[in-house]
Amino acid sequence: MQYDETTGALRIADLIAGYLNGQLNADEENELFTWVGLNNYNADTFIKIVDEGNLEKYRDELFTYNTVAALEKVKARLSEATIRDIKPKRKWYIPAAAAAVFILFSAVIFLYLNKPSKPQIAQHYKNDVAPGGNKAILTLANGSQISLTDAKNGKLALQGSTTISKTGSGRIVYNPANTPSQPAVAYNTITTPRGGQYQLILPDGTKVWLNAASSLKYPTAFAANKREVELSGEAYFEVVHNGKAPFRVISNGETIEDIGTHFNINAYTDEVETKTTLLEGRVRITSGANKMILKPGQQSLVQNGQHKIVIIDNADPEEAVAWKNGYFKIDDEDLKTVMRNISRWYDVDVEYKGDFGNGETYLGEVSRSKNMSAILKIMEATGNVHFKIEGRRVTVMP
Repeated sequence: MQYDETTGALRIADLIAGYLNGQLNADEENELFTWVGLNNYNADTFIKIVDEGNLEKYRDELFTYNTVAALEKVKARLSEATIRDIKPKRKWYIPAAAAAVFILFSAVIFLYLNKPSKPQIAQHYKNDVAPGGNKAILTLANGSQISLTDAKNGKLALQGSTTISKTGSGRIVYNPANTPSQPAVAYNTITTPRGGQYQLILPDGTKVWLNAASSLKYPTAFAANKREVELSGEAYFEVVHNGKAPFRVISNGETIEDIGTHFNINAYTDEVETKTTLLEGRVRITSGANKMILKPGQQSLVQNGQHKIVIIDNADPEEAVAWKNGYFKIDDEDLKTVMRNISRWYDVDVEYKGDFGNGETYLGEVSRSKNMSAILKIMEATGNVHFKIEGRRVTVMP
C-alpha cells in the first residue's frame, strides 16, 4: 500500500484498490469504511467504483483525500450521535406515558412459580406442542425432491461437477470440483416448513442458516463475476468475500450485497417490513432507486411494497440472530408479532378471540428447545392474556 508522505494517511484510492483486489487487512478496511460512512457523496462514489469496477475514472478525485481529516470529522460528530441515541429509535416505540406493559421474563417466572396454581390453566396446556427441529426439503434443478429430515448422512446428489452431501451435524454442503468457474445454469431450492430450520454451505463456502417457513434458491455453481441467491423468509449469512464476484441476496424486491459480511435478513411476507441487521463487515441495501450502506450494529427497515430505506442505529444484533442461537429474544414486541414467531417455530395456527390492539408489549428470552407451553405460561402469568391449545391451534383470549 502507498502512503501520503505529508499526512501519513493511506490514500482512499489505494484503499479502494486494495479492497477490489481483496488485499486489505482489518485496520485498512476500517479506515476505508470510516470514509465511506462519512457522508452520502463518499458512499455513492464507492458504490459507483465497485459497480463499474473502474477506479481510474475516479482516481484523480480521490488521490489526495486526507483520511486523517476524515477521521477527525467522525470524532467531532460523536457528541451529536450520543444525543440522538437517547431518543426513541423506532417510530413504533410507545412513549413512557402510554399504556405499555414491559415484561421481564425472569421476574414473571418468579411470579408464576410462586402464585397459587390454577387448574383451568393447566387444562389449557394438556395438549402441548414440541419445538421445531432440523427439517427441510431440497428441490434439485430437475424438479426431484429430497427430504433432508429423512435422508442419510453422506452424498445426496451430483449436479454437474458439484457434489451435494449431508453432514452428521444436519447441514448440507456443496463441494464443487476444482475446475474453472462457469456461469451457473442449474438452481436448487432448500425449503423449511413451519417448525423447521436448516443449515447449508454454498459452493463458494458461504454459510447460511435458514429459519422456519423460509426458502433459499441458489445456483449449484456460481459464475465467475457474480453470486446471487433468492430468499423468502429469514436467514443468517456468513459470506465468503470475493471482490470480483459480489454476493447478493434478493428478497421482497430488495437487494442486499455483501462487502465481507455477517448479516441477518428477516423478509417474511406476513411481516410489515423487511429487516436487515449487520453483525460484521458491510452490506449495501438497494430498494428501487434507493441505496444505503450498513455498518455493524445498524439495521435497515423497508416497508413491504415500498422502497424507502430507514436506518436504525445501535440495533440489537443479538435479537436479530437469537433464533439461530437457539432462543426467542423478545424486545418490546406486541402480542401478534410474538405469536407469529411462535406459529412458525411450533407449526401452529393462531386464533384471536378479543381485541389485542391495546399497545401492550413484551420483553424477555425463552429457549426454542422448550415446549410451546413454556413461553405461553410466562406470557399468561401477566394476567393480560390467556391461551388454549387444541391440536395445532392456539386460541388467544383476554
